[in-house]
Amino acid sequence: MLYLINRSVLLVSLAACTWLATKRGIKIFDSKNGSCTTLTIADGLSSDDVRSLAEDSDGQIWAGTSYGLNRIQYVPNEGRKHKTIVSAFDLSDGLNGMVFNPNAVYTDKTGKIYLGTN
Repeated sequence: MLYLINRSVLLVSLAACTWLATKRGIKIFDSKNGSCTTLTIADGLSSDDVRSLAEDSDGQIWAGTSYGLNRIQYVPNEGRKHKTIVSAFDLSDGLNGMVFNPNAVYTDKTGKIYLGTN
């Protein structure tokens, strides 16, 4: 489920995590173990300015940023630590643009995700 709050994007994933896209990365709140994590450029994001979020049918999170697209795989653990695998995509991967428009995301009935760029 996707929410817009004061220009930030809030996504509640199938894994019962809450994802908050901000200009300073992504905050992940895991309700199962009470943990909170921040993903930034240091963790592999293309940019800390995250503008859109979407979840695919495999539970992977797609983040459109001001400098590319990221796919995030969240691997929860029973303890308080978890693992995130961040993949980055850019023009060489076939993107039409690098700057993603805020909240320009659509998932069709087949599960295909569309993200708008400049």
